[in-house]
Amino acid sequence: MRNLLICSLFLTGCLSERKLAETCAEKFPVKEEIKEVLVIDTVESLPDTVVVHFKDSNFTFVCPPSKTITLTKEVTKVQENTARIKSMQIAHQKQMESFHLDYQKHEENHFKEVEKLKKDLNNIQEKYKNVKKFKLWFYLLISGLVIIFAIRNRWLRLPL
Repeated sequence: MRNLLICSLFLTGCLSERKLAETCAEKFPVKEEIKEVLVIDTVESLPDTVVVHFKDSNFTFVCPPSKTITLTKEVTKVQENTARIKSMQIAHQKQMESFHLDYQKHEENHFKEVEKLKKDLNNIQEKYKNVKKFKLWFYLLISGLVIIFAIRNRWLRLPL
């Protein structure tokens, strides 16, 4: 009984490893780089023979020399490691999240500073309005005092 239990646990462990391996193979298949050279066309040039006649002799020239021209195309098939790409995406996503958090902190500090500057501006505007009111009342008071002083001392004599 004990041996049966141990064997069943062992087989279950192997099955789970196999299942894990199959899942990994399905999710992250191995991809490799394959290079192929395809021969598209082959052209062989035939030489022309030219015979030149002189008085005493004949000369034979072969123009141009025989050549074989092969037109090939190299095809590279790239199979990528998807597990590596997935890990790079996760790392990139973490980096982007950190950039986003830094941006949010910067934006929050910026908004706090803007609110502080708005409050300072409102305080300065209130002080300006108060000074303007004080200046108006001060000039009215001085004008009134000058008028009262002129009437009391009869500096200003109005003909009636």
